[in-house]
Amino acid sequence: MGNRKETKRANREDYARFQAEAEYADSIFRSAMGDLEESVACLERAYELMPTYAPTLFSLGTVEYQRGKNARGKKLLLDLLALPSDTEDFHEIVDKA
Repeated sequence: MGNRKETKRANREDYARFQAEAEYADSIFRSAMGDLEESVACLERAYELMPTYAPTLFSLGTVEYQRGKNARGKKLLLDLLALPSDTEDFHEIVDKA
């Protein structure tokens, strides 16, 4: 019985990650097209789906600083730095920043 619950939880987490990645990718596309409002909306949805997704934390934190929402930007970037060092995508983001 425990395996079934673990499998369902893993499937939900995989689905949430997939959806968060899709929203993040859409935010990049929207930004490139000049639709900054929808780009930020995509980042917000990605964050809601998976608040530990490193690319979203970095991008949304940066955007919030640019929009003058310094407290939220700082929180998001500190959340990024608080992730375990073996978090997927973490080193790539920090190295590029």
